[in-house]
Amino acid sequence: MAAVVRDLCPKRVALLGEATHGDGHTDAFKAALVERLVTRCHFNAVFFEASQYEFLSFSRKLRNHEPVDQSMIADAIGGLWKFELEVRPLIPVLFDAAKARRVVLGGLDGQLGTLEARYANDAMPIELTNYLQADRRRECREFLRRRIYWDYPNAPYSGSDRAQILQCTAEITRALDAASGPDPATRADQRSMIRNIAAFTRADALDKPEFIAARDKAMYDNFIWLTRRLPQGSKVIVWSATAHIAKNGAADSAYARTGNIGSYIHRDYGANAFALGFSAASGEYRYARKDNRPLPPPPSPSLERSAVTSADEATAYLGPAHLAALGRLPGAAFSHDFQENDWASSLDGIVVFDREYPPHSTRPGY
Repeated sequence: MAAVVRDLCPKRVALLGEATHGDGHTDAFKAALVERLVTRCHFNAVFFEASQYEFLSFSRKLRNHEPVDQSMIADAIGGLWKFELEVRPLIPVLFDAAKARRVVLGGLDGQLGTLEARYANDAMPIELTNYLQADRRRECREFLRRRIYWDYPNAPYSGSDRAQILQCTAEITRALDAASGPDPATRADQRSMIRNIAAFTRADALDKPEFIAARDKAMYDNFIWLTRRLPQGSKVIVWSATAHIAKNGAADSAYARTGNIGSYIHRDYGANAFALGFSAASGEYRYARKDNRPLPPPPSPSLERSAVTSADEATAYLGPAHLAALGRLPGAAFSHDFQENDWASSLDGIVVFDREYPPHSTRPGY
């Protein structure tokens, strides 16, 4: 941890990955690392691969001095992490820092239909469609509700459904532009929400590789929009999957022909950005509900065997120089499947655990 903090502390953007969204040891380390970066290294923004809408709602309530609580942070972080015992200690830390105006929290993902996102799922469609006339308001509200809750029992979600949503977003944009209120900050938030709804509705029509590429570009656009609202000289933490935050995502087949959010950020920030990955030499990860799977044993040579060299070594850190010296060899930092890669071209540092373990869930039935 001390070595990782030392390398990340002087950077302007710290990108924290994870091989999958089912790695408890990784998330425990990341949660402790974020607290250190905020309290010791003066990082003043934390952006998650999570609901842009939900985080904007929380930020607006803070701005307007309305009641807020820790559950809003948990809901905004979303179901991938908020139920994990490993991540839960971070929630009050972020809440207190946000209330004290020491940290700005944000979401990068504009997808619709997030688990227990009370604002994004229910309040946001009402708020945005209120700019429309009564009959059209009801129609657009219903189009958004059906997409958010994936309520298409009689026919599959189709191009016609997408066209209806896109027509609604265009009409809301025109109505918002013509409205006398709200305040400029809220108006900017609402415009961003509408842009995200439209972007991800258009992306719904794409095949999987194209959708992944469009999602990363949209998350990068949200990153830029959020950072432009920060004070000059701000320092940002990004919490996401390694495939998204790597400075070169080509080791993941989804990014073989296109950029990921990490490549765009490294293009902008250069050496002032640092991408941190994670892997493990053994253990298990959560693949799905009640389905934990073993990590495959690392081959020799491999990234993991190069890092964890003895049974006494619980955690090792491979910094930039060490990764450069290793050259090209198999590793599992992009997923829990081994692939050959020049890891120094993809990541600036990698934490390797002796054992990974699935997150401990507080969610009933998991």
